[in-house]
Amino acid sequence: MLSPDGIVTPDYSECLPGRGAWVCADQTVLASAIESRAFSKSFQSDATVPSDLLDSVDCGLTSAALSALGLARKAGDLVLGFDGIIRQLKRKTGLAILVMASDASANGRRQLYKVSKNVLTIAEIFTLDQMSRAVGGGNVVYAGLLPGHSASRFSKLSYRLINYRSGNAAFGQNAGSRPQHHTDVCQ
Repeated sequence: MLSPDGIVTPDYSECLPGRGAWVCADQTVLASAIESRAFSKSFQSDATVPSDLLDSVDCGLTSAALSALGLARKAGDLVLGFDGIIRQLKRKTGLAILVMASDASANGRRQLYKVSKNVLTIAEIFTLDQMSRAVGGGNVVYAGLLPGHSASRFSKLSYRLINYRSGNAAFGQNAGSRPQHHTDVCQ
């Protein structure tokens, strides 16, 4: 979006009023758009691009995905902890997404990989501290989203973040019997 002051402003919720310009959620594409002055061309006026726009977009996308994780907990759609995830995986409903802290122990991750064969997506894109703050405290190392709206929302927002950082468009898509696995530490 272009603010009234002529400053390029990301619209994470896709609902800001005014004229917008669409750019693929990919850091290299955004950097190229900034370098080529694509925003000024698109808005047909001088558009000031903040020097920290790339980092700002990363932070905004990270915040949106973490907020979805917190909302999933409030909705009762989030299972926390190693034991809770093991119990949920044995149930008929299972899990739609398994989220493991990027700094979780290798042993715990290995054990969960073995028992999470039917989980479509496994993501390791947030640190323990980020996950803990998002869900309201405690040491959140492992979280599982139950199938439904919360999982769909988290998947969409996490896809944007992962795609922005790496251009990896496979997040949230079933690639056969093996789960999709994504590691990308969010600073």
